[in-house]
Amino acid sequence: GGDGRLAIGDSLRVGAKGLPPGGAADLRLIDPLGAPIAELRLRADAQGDLPLDLLWWRTGVVGCDCRSGADKASHRFSTFEEAEWALSGTRWTVELVAADGATVLARRALLLEPTRDFRVYASDPFGCPRHDFAPAEDVYLTFHGPRAPRIARVFLVPDRPAWVEPMPLAEVRPYLDTDGEVIQGLFGPLATYLAWPGDPKAPRAGYFAFVVRTEDVENAEAILEITDHRLAHLPADPLKSTEEGIRINDWDCGPPRH
Repeated sequence: GGDGRLAIGDSLRVGAKGLPPGGAADLRLIDPLGAPIAELRLRADAQGDLPLDLLWWRTGVVGCDCRSGADKASHRFSTFEEAEWALSGTRWTVELVAADGATVLARRALLLEPTRDFRVYASDPFGCPRHDFAPAEDVYLTFHGPRAPRIARVFLVPDRPAWVEPMPLAEVRPYLDTDGEVIQGLFGPLATYLAWPGDPKAPRAGYFAFVVRTEDVENAEAILEITDHRLAHLPADPLKSTEEGIRINDWDCGPPRH
C-alpha cells in the first residue's frame, strides 16, 4: 500500500509474483507525464515469479564519459545533482503488463526523493560520474550525499564476471599494500579524491573495480583483523560496502563531457 520510494541516484530493480508458470510479461517505468521510459520483457519461473531485474540504472544518471549521451529531456543526466533538481518529489509509475502489451496486471506508484545516505562512484576531478577512462588518465573516486563516512578503506581490484562470496581483495595499485587505502576526513555533500593517478609512461588497460568499505573509526582495525580482508557482497553490520566498476580503454575516445 502507498507509494514506493526510491532515492535519486539509486537503481530500480523490480520483480513480480503470481504469474502463470513460464508466462511472459512486461515491466514498464512510466514518467510523471505518462511517457514510458524503460521496459523489460521477462518470463516467469516455474513458481510464477519474475526475479528482480534492473529496470532503471541510477535514475538516469549517465555521467560524463565522452559518449554518455546525457539528455535531460529524456531523463538522462550527467550528474546526481542534475537528477535531484529535476526529479525530487516527482511520482512515477511501475506497471506489470501482460504479454499482449495492453493489459495492466498491476501498478505501483514510485516517489523519487533525494538520498539520505551517501553513494560512492568513480568520477572526474569535479565529481561527475565516469566509467570509461583513457590509458593514462587520472581516476578519481567521489563520495556524494549528506552522510559522508568518517573513514573509508578503498581497494582497487581486477574485475571479474562473477563475484565470489567471500571475495579476496587483491589490490592492484603497486604503491599500496594489501590493506588498500584508508581515506579520512571526508565531508559531504561532495568529496572527491585522486584514487588512481595516470602515468603516461605506464599506460594500463582492462576492467577493474573499486571496493569501498566504510567502518566505525574506533573499531576499524579490529574489524579488518576479524574479516581477514575478505568481503561478502552483502555484508552484515557493522561493515558497509559497495563496489564500483571501471574500464580502462586501450584508446582515448576524446574529452569527457561536462
